[in-house]
Amino acid sequence: MAGAILVIKNRQSKRRTSNNSERHRVSVTPGIWLGLDGLYYAGATGVIDGNKSESLANARIGLTVALPINRYNSVKLYGTTGLYTKPGTDFDQLGIAWQLRWGGGL
Repeated sequence: MAGAILVIKNRQSKRRTSNNSERHRVSVTPGIWLGLDGLYYAGATGVIDGNKSESLANARIGLTVALPINRYNSVKLYGTTGLYTKPGTDFDQLGIAWQLRWGGGL
């Protein structure tokens, strides 16, 4: 459950509580990391200056893969998409990132 209140340019904005759930599945093999994520939330509504908006709901799935380049560097590929969305919350995302790794386990 989450909630927030903020003031934007003399306008009061509230977000009513939402129910959410997030799940992660991680697989680690020597040097390769794979993550599968799922997210669901529903029930949140926004109120700006007393005007209530439509309730929000969203179900998403994402995948992340980290591939080693050498002992201290890896490349991360990731993507996410909406499985079920209400207006205003539908988007897709793809990305690539360079990771620097350190620590005692290397």
